[in-house]
Amino acid sequence: MELESELERVYRAFRSSLTSSEARAGGSGVMFSSLEMRSRGWEVLLEGDRAINENIRFRIPLSFPEKGIPADQCLILGHGFNETDYAKIFPWSYFLCRELGIPVLVFPCAFHLNRRPSHWVKLSRSLYHKRRQIKANRSSSPFNSVASERMSEAPQRFFLGALQSHGDLLDLVRLIRSGKLKVASGGQLLALTQEGAIVHFLGYSLSGYLFLGELLLDGEGLFEESKCVLFNSFAAWDEANPVSVLVVDEEAYRKGTDFYLGTYRLSSPKEFVALYEDSREGVLFRRLFLRDSGFSPLKAELAPLRERLLLVADPHDPIFPGKAIARHLGEGMATVFLTLGRHEFPFNISRTDSESFHHLAKAMRRSWLPAPSYREVFQNWLALIVRFLTGSPFGEK
Repeated sequence: MELESELERVYRAFRSSLTSSEARAGGSGVMFSSLEMRSRGWEVLLEGDRAINENIRFRIPLSFPEKGIPADQCLILGHGFNETDYAKIFPWSYFLCRELGIPVLVFPCAFHLNRRPSHWVKLSRSLYHKRRQIKANRSSSPFNSVASERMSEAPQRFFLGALQSHGDLLDLVRLIRSGKLKVASGGQLLALTQEGAIVHFLGYSLSGYLFLGELLLDGEGLFEESKCVLFNSFAAWDEANPVSVLVVDEEAYRKGTDFYLGTYRLSSPKEFVALYEDSREGVLFRRLFLRDSGFSPLKAELAPLRERLLLVADPHDPIFPGKAIARHLGEGMATVFLTLGRHEFPFNISRTDSESFHHLAKAMRRSWLPAPSYREVFQNWLALIVRFLTGSPFGEK
């Protein structure tokens, strides 16, 4: 109960900071704020998506230590596909900031978290009733109906959203490394990072692809000293099993997979085909996401980065199976296996729990608190990441 009462109070401070630039005291020497950003990459989107203002102007949650700033390092956390709320990521951000003593930012990818319009909540109900009528459409639900409909309707959104997220993330990293990342506190502006600060990444699920992609592209030399933790991430899309009531339904996954494995040539304008096939970003996207893209595993490209990479995974995860991750990344990466909960809520919900929508909704609302049965593995996970980012020996090869 002591942990629950502490986190409940700290979580309220975190939530209140999501709509404000003024710093809030969290606890244990951690402060919360949020950074307003404006996306410059929206022009790559489909015409109808360009008008979604929430995806263009959005806020990035910040956790930072009361002491030790401006820091010479910081950490950017990512999230999974169809992520809708910061609740479960809050304790990751809070405890990592507390243990590392550096700023921690949670980066929302395009059309995720607070970058999706509020009316999608109401839309999800009507789309669920529509999609549950599709024959043999396994795992349709109110939780995944909007993401599934958007994927089914226009699968190119996945790549275009990745391009927008790529541009937004680079803008954020440039700001951090310029030393101009500042927050308001007590009537003054506090600089959170030093000029040239090293930016590390924790890429959970979907965001792992984006973060590792940045390290591989790195045309500006922004990430030469960055480390990256891949957490339950990096099976090839066509070898993963993301069909879940919390991710996408069967029809959406099938249409998306078919599209990126070849049907895009039949249904897309030539501008999209050229961007997908010929740009550096498009070529890398195919390497990162598709086993059947005509390329070999990523082992050779990752060789120069291996000392700066750590894979943390559950070998029994049904969405990103451990063996599929190993095949895609190649052998030789530092890897630690942990027994976790279900992929979408690794420290909160068991894979054997009921999939009733009511039960899941209740568990998701309380995901700011790691479940009692996962608190030990959560502490082990935290210690593992801290040791890796601070340069201590760890884990298994």
